[in-house]
Amino acid sequence: MYNTVLTNSDKLFILSKMADLTNDPLAKLKADTDELDRKKLAELLDGYCILSNEGQIRPEPDFSLLDSFSKILAIILAQKAAKALGLSETDQISSSSIESISGLGSTARGKLMILRKKRIVVSKKGSYSIPNYAIIHVGLNRAENEVKITPRTRTGSRSMGTPRRDSEELLKLLQIGQEQIGEIRLKLLLSPGKYLERALAVLTIAKEIGIESLTPSDVTKFLKEKIRVNVIRENISLALGRGTKYVDRSPRSQGGVYSYRIMVAGDKLLEEALKAIKVD
Repeated sequence: MYNTVLTNSDKLFILSKMADLTNDPLAKLKADTDELDRKKLAELLDGYCILSNEGQIRPEPDFSLLDSFSKILAIILAQKAAKALGLSETDQISSSSIESISGLGSTARGKLMILRKKRIVVSKKGSYSIPNYAIIHVGLNRAENEVKITPRTRTGSRSMGTPRRDSEELLKLLQIGQEQIGEIRLKLLLSPGKYLERALAVLTIAKEIGIESLTPSDVTKFLKEKIRVNVIRENISLALGRGTKYVDRSPRSQGGVYSYRIMVAGDKLLEEALKAIKVD
């Protein structure tokens, strides 16, 4: 083998070529794919989902503003983030977990099928993930940006839907004083999670002022406007819908809206929850 000795002119030539490569406009197109994916994930999930130290997905307040498809995508993306951060061994998440976290229930499965057909998500043994190559094409949309149109009228025209008015029960409930809520119940209402227990507390407060039943929307709006806590209506609806042992459900209107009233078993569950609250 021969040892090549570079002259000063050779070294200057190599350095000039290196400088040319550095100044190459196309060099700006080069990027670390993994870095891009992580940046995109962070941007998409900001304000919508966070992760616990155990890798559990926690919806943020603005999550409730997303449309149904975007809620599903946000949850799958959050699972991908958990894997990237080493909080989970997989970036796949089951359909049942998506249903529970999103609050969409079984309706999530139909939307998952649509997302799979569009090749935005992939499935394996009942679990879903978003491939790396698809992340760049994912966007999350807020439900408020969707145009909601009512069915055709007899004249064949369409009319825009109007915002739902607050019920008389809710308006009456929002007028109560702080003393009617009570210190212990207020602490429960301010607690994270515990959607069923908090809903039962609101139903009890309503019952004490002569309101027999409330809808999940009524409960959610009371918690948001009176207690000043951010809750997702779908979580309240899901908790009440599953708590048939504790509440009685009856149709409020023909639009599929149900109202709930607390039963004896619900009183006992609420009593236990209140006993567990620590008093300062």
